[in-house]
Amino acid sequence: MNKTEQQELKNKEFLKKIEDKNISNITFKAEGLGVLEFNLMMTGKDFKTIERPFRIERVSTDTFFKLSSEKDELAIGKKLLNTFIAQPMEARDIEFFNMDQEALETITVIITEFQQTPFLFIKNFGENKEN
Repeated sequence: MNKTEQQELKNKEFLKKIEDKNISNITFKAEGLGVLEFNLMMTGKDFKTIERPFRIERVSTDTFFKLSSEKDELAIGKKLLNTFIAQPMEARDIEFFNMDQEALETITVIITEFQQTPFLFIKNFGENKEN
């Protein structure tokens, strides 16, 4: 199996983990340490279900470990949202998810999976690393 095939397999594994999470239009971008853009179906304050665009940006491993070492789960959740979510800005506040706890759970799963597999989403990482 060559590098491209391995990359595609790992991308498929990631997508399989999140396939039943009410998300669509997933785009991986090689910006900064890596960016993941997608749309998430969620219930808003008006009780209407809408598709919201999200942008999650990967952070350094040190930053992620500092967040993970927190004892209080609520504190971890708040810091995850504030640190990783680039758009929409209002989603950095846990109150944004008051009407849809499932959406909050989905976001945290996606953040964690994306952070733990950062280079799978940069198509030519191996080639770029050699240059």
